[in-house]
This record gives sequence, structure tokens and C-alpha cells, in this order.
Amino acid sequence: AAGAAMVLLAGAMTALVFLYARAEHARTSAEERLTELRSLSRFVLFDVYDRLESIPRPLPLGRDLAEAAQGYLDRLSRDPEAPTAVRLDVIEGLRRLASVQASPGSPSVASPALARRNLDRAEALANELPVQGVPPGERALILARLALTRELIAAAYDSDYDAAHRALDRAEALLDEAESASPGHPEVASLRNQVELERADVFQWQGRYAESMQVSKEGLAHLAARPMTTAEERKAARWTQSKLLDIYAESLYYSEDMVRSEQAYREAMRLLQEAVEEDPHDPKVLRRFARSEWALAEALLELNQAEEAVRLLRNATRRVEQLMLLEPRDRDLVRTEVVFATAHARALAALGRHAEALPLLQQTVAVRKRLWGEAPEDMSAARDVAIGVASLAEGFAAARRYPEACKAWDESLATFDRIRAAGKGAQLDEDHTIRIVREEKGKHCS
Repeated sequence: AAGAAMVLLAGAMTALVFLYARAEHARTSAEERLTELRSLSRFVLFDVYDRLESIPRPLPLGRDLAEAAQGYLDRLSRDPEAPTAVRLDVIEGLRRLASVQASPGSPSVASPALARRNLDRAEALANELPVQGVPPGERALILARLALTRELIAAAYDSDYDAAHRALDRAEALLDEAESASPGHPEVASLRNQVELERADVFQWQGRYAESMQVSKEGLAHLAARPMTTAEERKAARWTQSKLLDIYAESLYYSEDMVRSEQAYREAMRLLQEAVEEDPHDPKVLRRFARSEWALAEALLELNQAEEAVRLLRNATRRVEQLMLLEPRDRDLVRTEVVFATAHARALAALGRHAEALPLLQQTVAVRKRLWGEAPEDMSAARDVAIGVASLAEGFAAARRYPEACKAWDESLATFDRIRAAGKGAQLDEDHTIRIVREEKGKHCS
């Protein structure tokens, strides 16, 4: 599959060079140059990028393409004479580029500052669109997409959940406007589902589990009621459904309703299994399926079903190892592998296999600390360290090595204090990991 993808990419890059040469040599007509540049930026952002996820080591090439696309879009956005169709392409191109530059949970060039700048520029261009030549409701839809992308950055990179809610509120109001201007527009319903998905996720991070579950259920109901006429629509709906189920299951997990959490996790995993069977080589699907196996395993650990948890975690780890062959420098994949290894070690400890569990936990903490050291301002990396050290403390306590456990609990709490001081704390951590650490420390440490 990787070989076939490389052939496709080779063809794509040949076309890219051809388009670039034409744009450089089209000197006789400003309109022709504009058209060529527009085609080039769309080709880079929508055709080439869609192929990068399925080839080995896509990140360096992705960075180069992002820089090239940035230059093309900047030039197009500065042209005051650009036709409306070109402006619409530039706006969507800037939004797509922002997603590439700061997309949580997937390979990206990790440039949130550039992403925000591109969103600001896209919004300014959208507000300058002429009334004539823009379909009814289209401006509102454009601004709604931009608001959703802005929300992702606010939640994932800034841990600013109030800003995330404001962006979602704005997206909802804009979708109402779009629906009013163009009743029955096919994109409105799917964007409303996206708003519900992100709203449920933000509520969860805030520790508002009942609200998260309610919004998740509403999103699932709205999704079930939507007419699906094409295979692509059904595929996209299944993807959103699995995400909503995952958030619903996690809210049940953090509400300590493990039985219902397990049921919801299994349903999400069933949907993702269907997606894997349809396309067993799609890295995006494999990544998500591996995460679903890990999430179910965590619930099973709480239900004292460690043996099944170990089996699931072994499968999930194998999938991540396969994905890392595509891109070993993907920080999110490295982090995911460490998270799975931590859960695996906890499962081994639950089975009394402390001699295997403790070295594995110590290895995972070392990797987490290395990742944080590479990005000391990244409080999500700090959070990973705090959680990993708390898991190590749990392992020490299970082996009755209480002095080492107490030292690790202190380190975990101190790291959470740093996160809180940076304004990046989440109520979810206060309700779960921090509470458990304090309780266990109170039991075993003087």
C-alpha cells in the first residue's frame, strides 16, 4: 500500500512541478497567472496532502508543502482584483492550511501561531466578500467552518475551554444564519454534528460529565435522523458516531459508571472495526481503532478484567508500531505508544506481575519526560508526565514499595501544580487523577 501511495505521490509531485512552471512562465495574462496559482495552492492542500497520510515518513515533505502553500495563498490573498471564486478558494485554503498546521491527534507541522494567523486572515477575507457572486448563506458557512477550526486550537493547544465554547456558540449562530438563507443546505447538518461533537468534548474536559453525555446523546440522535444517500456520507457519519460514542463512554468512565462505559466503548469499537475491514491500510482509521482498544482496556481494568485488557493493549500496541513505520518522528504516535504501554503495565500489575510492570512503567516515564524536555512550554506534555508518574507510583504501591510510591506521588502533584500555574489545568484531571493521587498518598505516606 505504501508503495502504491508513493507512485501516486510521485505523479502528484510531477504535476506540482508542471503547475509551478506554468505559473512562473504565464507572464502575458494576469488572470492566467492567478488561475494557475489558484490551481497550484488547491493541488498542494487538497490533493497532495490527502495522499501524505498513507506513505512512509510524510512529515518532512508535509512541512515543505505547507511552506509552499503558505507562499501561494499569501500572494493570492494580497490581490485586491482577485475574482470572488478565487477569494473563496483562498479562504478555504487558509482554513485547510491552519488545520494542517495545528491538527490535534494527527501528524501536523505543529505551528499553532501560524494557524491562528491564517484563520484571522481567512476571516478578514470572508468579511470582505462582495454580496454579489456569493451564494446565499455561503459567507455564514465559511465563517462557521473557521469558527470550528478556531475552537479546536483553543481547546487542544490553549486549554482555553471558555474560548472554545465561544467559538462553538459563534458557529451555531452562523449555521442558523446559513440555514435561514439557504434552507436544506446539505452541509449545515454535518457541521451541526461537528459542533455537538466538539461541545461534548469540551464539557468533558471541564468535568461537566452530565452535560457532555447529554450533548453526545443528542448528537447521536441527530446523526441517526439524517438521511444518508451515498457511501461517503455513511462513512463520514459512522466516523462521527464512533467519536460521539467514545466521548459518551469517557464521560461515563469519569463518572465511575464502568459497566455502561464498557458497553459504549464496545459499540464505538464495533463501528471502527467495520471501518478497518473496509480499508485495512488507512492510517487514520487504524490510529483511531487502536485508541478504541486502549480505551476499552482502561474500562476493563476498572472492572477487574485485566486479562482481556492485556490482550486488547497488545493488539493496540502492534497497530501503533505499524503506524510508526510510516512516520517514526510523529510525536503524537510516540505519545500514543507510551500511553498504551502505561496501560499495559497497569494491567500486568493488576495480575500481580510486578517484575514486568515496574520496568515498563519506568521506561514510559523516561519517554514522557524526554518529550516534555523537547517542548518545555507544552503543558499537554507536562500533563503526560504527571499522569505517567502517578501510574508509576501506583505500580510501586502495588508492589508495596511505599517510599518510592510516595516520592512519585509528590512529583505527580508538583507537576500538576505547574500545569495549573500556567493556566492549563483541566477539571477532568482534578476529578480523576489528582483526586486518586491525593487519596492514595493519604493512605500510604506519612
